[in-house]
Amino acid sequence: MPRRSAIRCEFFTYRIFQRRGVFYADGRSNKTNVGKHSLGTRDPEEALQRLKFLDRKLAIESGLVPEEEATAHDHGPLPIEAIWDAYLSDRSRPAITGGVSDSTAKRYRAVRNKHADFCKQKRVNDWRQFGQHQFISYAEYLDKKLELAPRTVDFESNLVLQVINWLIGSGQLPALVKPNVKLVKPTGSDTYCFRPTEVKSILEYCRNNEKLIWIYQLIAVLASTGMRIGEAQSLRWTDIALNTQSLTVPDERASHRKRRLGSARTAKGKRGRSVPLGSNTIQILSELDRHQDGYVFHGPLGGRLKPDTVRNILVRDVLTMLKSRFPTLPGDIGFEHGRLHSFRHYFVSQAFAHGASEGQVKDWVGHRDSEMVACYRHQFDDANRQRIDQIPFI
Repeated sequence: MPRRSAIRCEFFTYRIFQRRGVFYADGRSNKTNVGKHSLGTRDPEEALQRLKFLDRKLAIESGLVPEEEATAHDHGPLPIEAIWDAYLSDRSRPAITGGVSDSTAKRYRAVRNKHADFCKQKRVNDWRQFGQHQFISYAEYLDKKLELAPRTVDFESNLVLQVINWLIGSGQLPALVKPNVKLVKPTGSDTYCFRPTEVKSILEYCRNNEKLIWIYQLIAVLASTGMRIGEAQSLRWTDIALNTQSLTVPDERASHRKRRLGSARTAKGKRGRSVPLGSNTIQILSELDRHQDGYVFHGPLGGRLKPDTVRNILVRDVLTMLKSRFPTLPGDIGFEHGRLHSFRHYFVSQAFAHGASEGQVKDWVGHRDSEMVACYRHQFDDANRQRIDQIPFI
C-alpha cells in the first residue's frame, strides 16, 4: 500500500497514511465528513480489511445504510472474553445437537484462557480488532513463546478460527474481517514407539520387582490391546468377555440412565470398539484381583488408577533404570522418551508386522482414518526388507 494513497470504498473515499507505523484513514474530504480514524494495525492487508469494516460502520452512522441492514450488521461491542463465554456456552448444548463432551469443553476453556491473556497483552479488546495480523501473531505466540507442540498449536489456532466463524455465521461479525490464513495440519508423531526387545525388558524388569507387579500387569495389557491409559483406567470387569476372548472399550454417552448416575463413559472418536484378546493377555487378566468397585486396574496402593501416577512411576522407576541398556543419541527421540502412549504405537507396529490388515488395526485402536496407523505400517515389515535386499542398488 502506498504511503499516502486515496482508496475508494463502498460508501466513502479515504486518504490512507501511517503515523509511527500504524495505518490511519482520513475521510474528512468526503461530502459527508466522516472524520479521521486509526485502523489499529501496522499490517497493510489487515488495514484494508479494517477499512472496509470501518466504511460500513460509518455508513450506518451516517444513515446511508437502510435501518434493517444496519441492524443486521451492527451488534454492538464483541468483547474477547464475553464472546468466548458465549461460544463455550453454545458448545455445551446437548450432544445430539452438536455439543461437545465435558473433556473437550475443558480443553476449550484452556484455549480460551490463553487467547484472552494474549489479547490483553496486545490490548485487543474486541473481536473486530483480531484480524489476520493478530491471528498470525497469536499462532507465533503459541509456537515460540509458549513452545507448544505443533498439534497443540494447530488445535488452538483452529479453535480461534471456529469462534470467528461462529460470529460470522450468527451475523455478529462481517466475513471480511476473517483472517485469510491456510493452516497446515502437522503430520507424523513425536511419540516414541517401543521396540519388541525394549518392551520385553520393561515387562521382565517390572515382573521381577514385587513393588511393580501392578504396573507390569497394566503395561502388558496396554501393549497387547492398544488401549489408551484413560481407557484402561475406566475399564470394568463387565467390559471383558473371557469366553469370547475380547474386551469392549465402551462409549456410553447415549445411555440416559448412566448419564443421570454420572457413570457414563465416553470413548475418543465418539464410538466404542471391541478388541480381541490373546491367550497371554487372558492369563494376565485372570491373575488380577477383583475389587468391589468393579474396575480392572488399580494403583500401587489398591486405589483408583491415576494416569499421572502411572506415568511418573513408569518414567522414574522403570525407564530411568533401564535407559542405559537402550541409549539414546543426543538430539534423538529414543527409549528414555517413551511414555504410556508408546505402548499403543507398539501395538500398532506389532500388529502390522505380524500380518494384521489396516482395517483390522483401525478397528482395534478406534481410528477412522489411516494417519496414525500408517506411521508404523512398514516399520517392521520383513517382506519389504527381503524385497529390498533383492534389489542391487549399489
